[in-house]
Amino acid sequence: MTLSVHSGERPYKCVYCNKAFTASSILRTHIRQHSGEKPFKCKHCGKAFASHAAHDSHVRRTHAKEKMCMCTTCGKTFSQPYELKFHMNVHTQD
Repeated sequence: MTLSVHSGERPYKCVYCNKAFTASSILRTHIRQHSGEKPFKCKHCGKAFASHAAHDSHVRRTHAKEKMCMCTTCGKTFSQPYELKFHMNVHTQD
């Protein structure tokens, strides 16, 4: 039995636009574009997404800063410790 992913076969068709997919899970995610269903809700801000990937991307881009390195002097946040270390020079220069 050959997997449709590797054979190029696309047996799962969207009933709304006839776009075809190699896996039923991809079709389910695609159909949400038509239905407006957004079952993946962000626990930080409540924003909802049609796909798990879009949800995860949002959390990384938007809320990852909440766990970043923060300057205790001015509150500015940085994604990497070396960025904070470099930034601290702003507060120590005369």
